[in-house]
Amino acid sequence: MQCSNIAGSASFVINGYRDAQVTALRDTLREAAKHGFDWQELYTNVYEQWHTRRSHFPTPEAMVALMEQVEEQVSEQHSPAKVDEPMGWKVEKILSGGQTGADRAALDWAIAHQIPHGGWCPKGRRAEDGMIAAEYSLQETPQRNYRQRTKWNVRDSDATLIITLTKKLTGGSLVTSHQAMKRGRPWLHVCPNEDWENKLTEFVNQHQIHILNVAGPRSSSAPGIEAFVQAVLTFSCQPTCMISVARDEQALDEATRFIPDQRL
Repeated sequence: MQCSNIAGSASFVINGYRDAQVTALRDTLREAAKHGFDWQELYTNVYEQWHTRRSHFPTPEAMVALMEQVEEQVSEQHSPAKVDEPMGWKVEKILSGGQTGADRAALDWAIAHQIPHGGWCPKGRRAEDGMIAAEYSLQETPQRNYRQRTKWNVRDSDATLIITLTKKLTGGSLVTSHQAMKRGRPWLHVCPNEDWENKLTEFVNQHQIHILNVAGPRSSSAPGIEAFVQAVLTFSCQPTCMISVARDEQALDEATRFIPDQRL
């Protein structure tokens, strides 16, 4: 870990004023936050020790020892296994079959977010609204039926996300789930009002997903599915398991304002 040597800098601020002391502590906490640690809990521990010692005017040695404890706590907590990446996945490519509705919404989302996309579609780029536009980088299967492209998209992905507006899977969405189970591939079904955010969070943190297959109903059978698909995919890429230093900067500044105003 690239932690600053707090014990060394502490000897410099021993006889300084509050501003120097606060700066040293903030640097420590920011360094902790950068590595995904709970700086608020760390700050509470430090403040309690600081507060109990303030009336005893600790010696320089005691101040150095206190700051060493801060550094030690950060070092002990540092473990790659404890620092989750945003939602646990890094999607490098989105696959779908190009059908109207969920499939195409996923492709549109990928294009808008500059994420590579692809997948298999039926021969002739078949879809319910005619021929799938050339702007979608899809490969044609040898057959015109939808089942073959469904199988191949499951096969070529690390996991499948089925997005619908209802609890029950039907039609192509049901076929997709069966193909994923048959191949032993991770898959998840999400729909509104079913605690989908927590389910999705758990799913993506359990699996290393680089290529994601997105499936769901077509527009004619699920009007409005496009908006929900885009909401789900947007949520999937938001950090929820690590501290955002930028987000916590104001809170950190606010918390450290209440460090005792006395010299230590």
